[in-house]
Amino acid sequence: MHEEVLNRLVIGLGNPGKEYEWTRHSIGMKVVKAYADTCALKFHSERGCLAYIAKGEDAKGQFFLAYPTTFMNESGRAGERLLRFLNVDVQNLLVAFDDIETKWGEAKNVATGGTRGHNGVRSLQAHLQAKEFSQLRIGVGHPGAGDVAEYVLDRFSAEEIEELPLLVQHSIDKIKAWLVEE
Repeated sequence: MHEEVLNRLVIGLGNPGKEYEWTRHSIGMKVVKAYADTCALKFHSERGCLAYIAKGEDAKGQFFLAYPTTFMNESGRAGERLLRFLNVDVQNLLVAFDDIETKWGEAKNVATGGTRGHNGVRSLQAHLQAKEFSQLRIGVGHPGAGDVAEYVLDRFSAEEIEELPLLVQHSIDKIKAWLVEE
């Protein structure tokens, strides 16, 4: 009996442009790019999808890595187009994003979840009309009494930059685990 192969997609959220590259809000995008590097995958622009896409294969078949060219608040526009273009069911989607409620340096795979106040996740849920996608919550710490928007759009501190490779690797391991489980 022939088993149907389902496409899987990992989207890393972030804001486009060099000025946002080293901000906490773009850690999802940074992790997806780093994972592509470990697999020697190259991204190509897909204008109709408002995203860059890389295609890979593993023991379970093909998977895609992507990051939107839209700003965070419009991530859902890209996500909706990506799912349709790549023929991916929402249940086979993992979204990697910065999470202020997760302790700095931790990364958690969650089967489904709410927005946790994250505008990119909120946009995805609205455009996909679904909450049934997996989340990779990458802990960037909490600003305490400080302004959340300012905090996530701020660049990593010198101390965080030193610890970033470990967080990125931990997040890559979570993506690998999700791809195997899906």
